[in-house]
Amino acid sequence: MPLQYGVDLPLGLEAQARYADDDGAIVGALSEDTYYELCAGAGRALFTLGHEIGHANIHPEELVDRRLAHVDSTGLDRGVVDGHKPYLDTEWQRMGSLQRC
Repeated sequence: MPLQYGVDLPLGLEAQARYADDDGAIVGALSEDTYYELCAGAGRALFTLGHEIGHANIHPEELVDRRLAHVDSTGLDRGVVDGHKPYLDTEWQRMGSLQRC
């Protein structure tokens, strides 16, 4: 699936990976502040970009499913969607091959 970028997020979010139905692609979006910090080589911004690219590579199906479920993704990003189990959220999942109980 193609990966695109954007700088268009609601206030308060640093970054987000989401599925864009119009383009059939995953969009890694950064806030304006995070984008400028990335251009300056700031460590947190570099990590944030890598984190969102990781979502695009590890969980593309979940990003498409999130769009299809018409879930308020800003709520998911903050972990406050009613009925949403945190252990099913891609923010809380760990790569199974790296860490096992």
